[in-house]
Amino acid sequence: MERRARHEVFDDAATLGEIRNDVVLALVTNGASCLQREKLAAFCQAMAIALAELVRQLSPLITARDVAELPLLTLGSQFQGANNNKIGQQATLDVFLSIAEIVKAHVEHRTDQKLTLKNASGRAVTIILANDPDVRIHEHVGDALHHKLAIEIK
Repeated sequence: MERRARHEVFDDAATLGEIRNDVVLALVTNGASCLQREKLAAFCQAMAIALAELVRQLSPLITARDVAELPLLTLGSQFQGANNNKIGQQATLDVFLSIAEIVKAHVEHRTDQKLTLKNASGRAVTIILANDPDVRIHEHVGDALHHKLAIEIK
């Protein structure tokens, strides 16, 4: 049976037309775009039913005031997230500085975010303070760069 024929739309689905002027919708898929476009409205209708049922089952009921105050409820977590980022940045810097202290006798060149040194084999090693991963260590062997270690700090 063709995929389009297996697709089911619920009769009691809320219409997307009622909310389309107030809501921006996006759906990213790996299917053929022509088929996905045909399914989008039905998908949104199905989601609207499920979400409406979820809201109906909430107890106590959601009031207009609850919706109006929702940004205030999330403000604390936004502040905490910003604080967590600062903590993470400091922790990453502390790890980098600790590594720098350990290898300081071998460092040939240093910047705020990069250490270059020679290892026991006489090869150049670069230790980099970066993002994803937070600290990277590379060894230069001839013309090749060998990734030796990646540290992700949480």
